[in-house]
Amino acid sequence: MTKADKRLEAAYSALGLANAASAQKYKQLDKIVEHLEEGVIRSSKARASNARIMGSISERLCRLGLDAAYGITDETERPYVRLSDDWEWLGDFSLPGNPFNVLVSVKSFKAKERLIVSGVRSLIVPTVGWGLFNDPGEWLEERVRSYIFSGFAAIYLPRGLLTDLSLGARSVVNANGNVLLRRANEFVRDVRGWLDVEQRVDLRKI
Repeated sequence: MTKADKRLEAAYSALGLANAASAQKYKQLDKIVEHLEEGVIRSSKARASNARIMGSISERLCRLGLDAAYGITDETERPYVRLSDDWEWLGDFSLPGNPFNVLVSVKSFKAKERLIVSGVRSLIVPTVGWGLFNDPGEWLEERVRSYIFSGFAAIYLPRGLLTDLSLGARSVVNANGNVLLRRANEFVRDVRGWLDVEQRVDLRKI
């Protein structure tokens, strides 16, 4: 078990979620992150030395949401795939889509340039961002609009951060006319809404 897994398991245990399904765990996303913050994130020294671990934790939390959206109960049933290291510059997960796949790019606290450059700049292969972002300065309206040109269809942020952003930033819409910045808590509901009967993402719904 990796350090990331151990820290997550400790958080689940402390919150009474050790045996809970993915959907139940994801509903408690804010509490899980809050628990992790108490022991790991608030210390700048810990943040610097544990950046890779927190990246892995962020990926696992996003995967919880995907599993919940697809109704996954067994790892062998996952219809989406984890991108290999050779393709990590594109993102972390590839969801089967109609007509083309959707990429999910996961980051932890800072978007920096890493998030925006992971977009493939294509409307037919859109990118969805997901992260535990904590810097309002990275989400000014002009910067948010630039994600549209990089091919992003949606970006999921912590609820607390989203409420701190300007109305202009929160009002930016994607190519389908839907809001670009969304609450991480809405991720499962949204992905379910994108799926058709064959469990493929319909790009027109994002």
